[in-house]
Amino acid sequence: MRTCRRLTLLLCAAAVSALIGCGGSKAIDLSGSTGDLTISATTGAIEARVVNANNSPYANQTILVSGTRAATTAISATTDGQGWLRLGSLSAGSYQLLAGAVSFSVDVTANAITTRRLNVGNPTEVRTDLGLLYVLNGLGKTLSVIDTDAGTITNNVVNTGQWPNQVAFHKSIGYVVNSGDNKVQRFNPAGGATIDNIDVGTGANPYSIAFSGDKAYITNLLTNSVSVANVAGATPTVSKTVTVGTAPEGMAVARGKVFVCCANYAWTGGAVTYGHGEVHVINATTDTVEAVLDLGADANPQAAVVGADGAVYVLCTGNFGTVGSRVLRINARTNTLDGSPLALTTGTAAVTTAGAMALAPNGRCFITDTAINRVHVIDTNTNTVLRTGAQALDMGGNPLGVAASDNGVVWVFNFSADQVRSADAATYAQRFAPLDAGDGPQTGGTRSRVPGLGLLGTGR
Repeated sequence: MRTCRRLTLLLCAAAVSALIGCGGSKAIDLSGSTGDLTISATTGAIEARVVNANNSPYANQTILVSGTRAATTAISATTDGQGWLRLGSLSAGSYQLLAGAVSFSVDVTANAITTRRLNVGNPTEVRTDLGLLYVLNGLGKTLSVIDTDAGTITNNVVNTGQWPNQVAFHKSIGYVVNSGDNKVQRFNPAGGATIDNIDVGTGANPYSIAFSGDKAYITNLLTNSVSVANVAGATPTVSKTVTVGTAPEGMAVARGKVFVCCANYAWTGGAVTYGHGEVHVINATTDTVEAVLDLGADANPQAAVVGADGAVYVLCTGNFGTVGSRVLRINARTNTLDGSPLALTTGTAAVTTAGAMALAPNGRCFITDTAINRVHVIDTNTNTVLRTGAQALDMGGNPLGVAASDNGVVWVFNFSADQVRSADAATYAQRFAPLDAGDGPQTGGTRSRVPGLGLLGTGR
């Protein structure tokens, strides 16, 4: 259960020295057929996954690239056996990629890797994700990768640190929050190798990560702070530490602000008690707290996402007993609570163990409940509950975390069964057969340019 994992982190962290890291993307080579993803302040890169109409790889095919790369006006490159095309040192601007008779337009930004999934059988379907979901296996301390279009999984492709808590991506570089090591590990998703780590101070116990521009925000559970790291340069560094409320956990980024969920719990007589839950709002320009929202006693906010309506939706788990789980809506422009709480129920009583949420592309938010083994659904287009109680989705036992991919599939991580289940975000129908993951799958992140969705609500 989510609460057990949090308590384990708290108990174990006292014996662990703290380092934390995250990184940038300058001069990164993700390998592949072209093997060149070098970027700089004036140049960028393209990483494309090219597929046929049936989603099979457009393998070993020549792609003509027209644009401006140094003095060359047109070059040719060849996709590898899996349809990957990787090309760097590209001047900023618009490029045309010609695959047979099909042309695609890709805009390149300086100091960034532009990711695209291109379908030669359906050229109007141009996605910014690569169709890949990385699964964090908490007990196995590895990452698995799911092909979200084919519904296949490859296990243990990346090794993590101690007590990994979240996986996210920024400009195609992977980040794993390793709570036990007090590090955020930056890794190369193509080969799985660790790139580097950055120290944020002893005893931090990093919990989650979110991005605004080229800055990474990391909540530090035990020091009641958020570390701010610049990830644009070759050597990422922490530039500032912002003091927030007690026990900061999940975050969401909206309107140039970072909304930080502070659970505000304490050990009292050998038990955990909860004060007033809070959301601290950090201005991402000044990196200062501009507002503090009181969510009430025993609220225990743990996760947040940015809804289809632009509001921030905060999952309040409650006190695991007398106060139930609910979702609160925050107006991201005014930093105020807006609308009535959305209550989650078992059908006869309040839900008391909801702990993870993910937003699908259609604006529906999926919320896991480990005690009743169900997934609740709310609609962020209308701020209403769609499925709860007896109508909540049965997605297997011990659904610890949830993620959503850009092709409209929701993925639920069954921690105890070591499986990942999937459903269509619109119809709720099973999309693929259950996939056998590594040991203890608990969350996941997609390789979109906007960080993936997952257990800790890093948002979209």
